[in-house]
Amino acid sequence: MPSSMLTYRYRIKEATKGKHLQRLAWACNTVWNFCNEVSMLALRRDKHFLTAVDLIHLTAGASTELGLHSDTIAAICREYVAKRKASHKRRLKWRSRKRSLGWVPFQLRFLKLETDSLTYLKRRYRFSPFRKG
Repeated sequence: MPSSMLTYRYRIKEATKGKHLQRLAWACNTVWNFCNEVSMLALRRDKHFLTAVDLIHLTAGASTELGLHSDTIAAICREYVAKRKASHKRRLKWRSRKRSLGWVPFQLRFLKLETDSLTYLKRRYRFSPFRKG
């Protein structure tokens, strides 16, 4: 009998941190668009798709510029490759302010989780949990 795992989703909506959350969303969109552009260049030049590991190596060092954790950038690269493989397309749609990813991937090893808030890169956010199991 397989064991079940609970997945928790958190929605962060805070009036005082709105601009910072928009900046995080912009940074995630920038990483997604970079992965899209570099994948197309590699496909034209070398005739093969880049793997998630290749994209992670290409985005190394961008975390300080974008204000994201390096594991967040790596998770976006992995998600990009998974979506591209699932859709069987050469290129995915660009992400912008109007068409955003809608999420910032967090992992518990660099996230401090409390009962009513979480801390990401020394910033505290309040949330309301959504349980999805």
